[in-house]
Amino acid sequence: MAKKILPPIIFFLYVFYFCLPVYSQNMYPGHQALHSDEIRTVSAFRLMINSIIDDIKNNDDLINILKRKINLYYLPSDSIFARKLLFKLSSDSNIVKECRYLSGIKRKWNSSQSSHFYFYYKKNNKPSETEMEFWDSQYIRLSLLFNIQQSDKVDYIIDPEENYGRAFPPWEIMTGIKQKELGGNPHELVHILLFKYSDVPFFHEPLAFIYGTDLGDRDAAEKRFLKYCNILRPDKYISAAELIHFPQIIGLDEAKWASAFCFVYSLNKKFGIVKLLRLMEANTWDGTIENFKTSFNKIYGIPLQAFETEVRSVISKN
Repeated sequence: MAKKILPPIIFFLYVFYFCLPVYSQNMYPGHQALHSDEIRTVSAFRLMINSIIDDIKNNDDLINILKRKINLYYLPSDSIFARKLLFKLSSDSNIVKECRYLSGIKRKWNSSQSSHFYFYYKKNNKPSETEMEFWDSQYIRLSLLFNIQQSDKVDYIIDPEENYGRAFPPWEIMTGIKQKELGGNPHELVHILLFKYSDVPFFHEPLAFIYGTDLGDRDAAEKRFLKYCNILRPDKYISAAELIHFPQIIGLDEAKWASAFCFVYSLNKKFGIVKLLRLMEANTWDGTIENFKTSFNKIYGIPLQAFETEVRSVISKN
């Protein structure tokens, strides 16, 4: 096994330590990877994803090898990087069937189902009828809001050993939620539904707070916005073009996360969710900044820079 894994690891380390600074300086200056001083870029991530597919396909324990690969680069297992890998691998039916985590849960754990969910849980974590009705109602609310018709039920795993909620853990069914307990808000469900439109964390995370954590409550979202305005004064706002390619948003430093939230919140408040979904659909995490600017201008009829001037003005006054 060591002989099979060692050559790819050497190659990846070479890419990260020698190629990434060059890519970054030319394409996306200032992009810092989480928990690392090495500068990383979309191009380098794309190289890495394509390079490890064959290595993963040669191993029947998908979840463990994914963890090893992802941990090697200090990336969270629910990052967009992991999801990109899973989409690449999902076309291979043998790998999908051999994923041990979910198949083990379906075989050994208790289960209940509602109109839109399969709930998997251990003995003392059975969801109540009221809890299942709440989740069905949130599914309907969000599906209508995002104009989504989704026939497949969502897997919801209640795992007491989980540290935090995640919407795209490394298992074969990529429309699942895994949480320590049956959570009180549909933050992760927002992520799942929005993947119909885009895989960009920059868009996902603010909307998951607005429509998931805050349940679409306008006053709560406004309060959150004002809090972040206070963080960004004076002159700490960072342009969306500098943030859209980060593989994870919520783990960034305060100014970057606050900037992402204020941008998406302001865009959604002024123009509505329909246009925002169109912008999301026109962009992917590994797309170009030029495409982001062009699609923004086409959909909203104003340049990105002009809108961000408005955002900066609002931040300075609140």
